[in-house]
Amino acid sequence: METMSSQQTETERLKHMQKALTNCENDRRVVSKRLETTQNSLAEMLRNNQILQDQVTRLNNELANNEVHKSGLESQLRLAQWPADTQMGSHQEEELRMQLHSVQKERNELRGKVDSMNTKGQV
Repeated sequence: METMSSQQTETERLKHMQKALTNCENDRRVVSKRLETTQNSLAEMLRNNQILQDQVTRLNNELANNEVHKSGLESQLRLAQWPADTQMGSHQEEELRMQLHSVQKERNELRGKVDSMNTKGQV
């Protein structure tokens, strides 16, 4: 009887261990599936990260090119305005020449009047 009881205990122990083994295998499958899902998510995030890094690099290059283009346009604008400033100076010079000519003409007229008065006064 003792042997029977011992066999029953061993059988129950064996069933308990088999149940524990089945639970462990189920847990391992669940954890394995989670690991696979996590690895797939990580791979997708790494791909997305690379795509975003490529976009940042492309946009930085585009920004640098735009800055160069902007500098070129600003230089062209300065050059385009520079002759306009010079033409404005030429206009001012022309106006000053006309004023100088007018003043010289007036001076000559006044000198002529003075000479005429001097001549009349001497007579």
